[in-house]
Amino acid sequence: MFLSLVPEVLATLLTVRSYRRTGYPHFKYMLITWVFLVINTFIVATSYLTLNKILYRIGIISIIPLAFSAMILIDTISRENIDPRKHSVLTIISCVLVVFAFDEDAVILNISIIGETSPAFSGRFLLAAISLFILIGILWTYYMIKIHLSVPMTLRYYSRINIIG
Repeated sequence: MFLSLVPEVLATLLTVRSYRRTGYPHFKYMLITWVFLVINTFIVATSYLTLNKILYRIGIISIIPLAFSAMILIDTISRENIDPRKHSVLTIISCVLVVFAFDEDAVILNISIIGETSPAFSGRFLLAAISLFILIGILWTYYMIKIHLSVPMTLRYYSRINIIG
């Protein structure tokens, strides 16, 4: 996971450069999304290294600001304003995730088939986290496909890269 920080930090720096050059608002929200992804990756990777359950919970909860910035990014790309319905659902799932993070069995130390020990979420915390991941994934994919279908043919190559990425 620490290796994945390299492309994430590079993407963050490229987004900073693009935002400084253009000033487009979607670059600002993309930058916030990248920053929270870097923070999340670092915290979760450190929790795997140290087998720290509390740090793992914090790492999973750090996905919440990433999710909100990604939803705002989607709204700035695909529409004029922020859609309150999407953000209401995201708020509800995020609150449930935080509440379930305090369950005693929220994080366990899992031993894999090859004997490797790592923290993993379980119980209601697992269900809330999966719900958040699915919501972000479905909305992101839906809006990126919607954007891809509406861009001019000259930009379809780049929007296709975005969908695949």
